[in-house]
Amino acid sequence: MKGAWAPWLGTAIGLAVAAGAGLVALRAGVPEVAIVQTELVGLAYLAAGAIAWRRRPDNRTGPLLLVIGYVWYIPDFQVSSVPAVAALAFATRRLVNSLTPYLLLTFPSGRLGLRRHCLAIVLVTALAAIQIPTRLLLVDRIPAVLEHVDRITTIGCDCVNPFALASAPAVFTGVERWTGFLAVGTALSTHP
Repeated sequence: MKGAWAPWLGTAIGLAVAAGAGLVALRAGVPEVAIVQTELVGLAYLAAGAIAWRRRPDNRTGPLLLVIGYVWYIPDFQVSSVPAVAALAFATRRLVNSLTPYLLLTFPSGRLGLRRHCLAIVLVTALAAIQIPTRLLLVDRIPAVLEHVDRITTIGCDCVNPFALASAPAVFTGVERWTGFLAVGTALSTHP
């Protein structure tokens, strides 16, 4: 069976990412209950992805679930003691919010159908393309407490961002706010 190893390799990579995220969070002092919650959700995505990919290897849903499982752990790396890793995690921490709508709009076939769904994915991708460079290049320091992010217990490294080109907190705040509003509007626009 051609490519039968791919789901197993994808799952192994996901388990390595999950273990790494858990260790980084544990070392940084993240509460154990928060680590367990994060691990369980990510592992559920990984297991569902592996099962879906094995059962329907020609459908994109399984690999997409695995990728969502990988990116689910990105926020945990914001507490990394390596500033470059923390900064990259800070910049891409909401990538899961870009992939999840794609999963929902392509289920069960694994392919986009309606034109409005295609447009919604284009907008979601554009929003990520605005948010990620803003976080990476315009924030000079990754905060110790990230109150404005998705998870209540999210903490950062409290370290200098080695990728920062400028400190522009007002621009950063504005981009976060307005792209958040646009993301909600996009989600509402895809409702049947």
